[in-house]
Amino acid sequence: LRGRRVDLKLMALFGAGAVVAVAGFLAFDLSRPPEARTHLARLYESVADRGGGALLDAMERKAAANLRLLTRSVWAIPVIPAGVALHYLVTRPRGQWARLRSTYPAAAAGLVAGIVTAALGFALNDSGIGIPSVMLIFLVPYALVLRLDEERTARS
Repeated sequence: LRGRRVDLKLMALFGAGAVVAVAGFLAFDLSRPPEARTHLARLYESVADRGGGALLDAMERKAAANLRLLTRSVWAIPVIPAGVALHYLVTRPRGQWARLRSTYPAAAAGLVAGIVTAALGFALNDSGIGIPSVMLIFLVPYALVLRLDEERTARS
């Protein structure tokens, strides 16, 4: 948003900041009584006790649960049509995304952040497909408003 390109150094800096933040949350979580600890502390303890196999087991369970939700959850129904609508709104006609980015740089960054959040939420959250579904409830109308405003501005 400030016009600075994201380079490897900046990504490494943000990555290090994320690691420090998660380590801080983990330290706080581990300081709590065992019955009050979250998934993060319990996962850390499992990995500390059983090694990397515990982490792989947790990842496999999460992937299996998310795949089950894809076929059995009502939240999966709107994802494909909403994703197609969002794609159409920001990329059609050709060059639309570039126009939206130049006219509304903060809004375009917000759309990208929302899509990244939806993907991370699907991959990392127990709710699976529910996260992208809810994110699209907000992103599609937002993209529609941007698109309509951009077209109104172009006609003026």
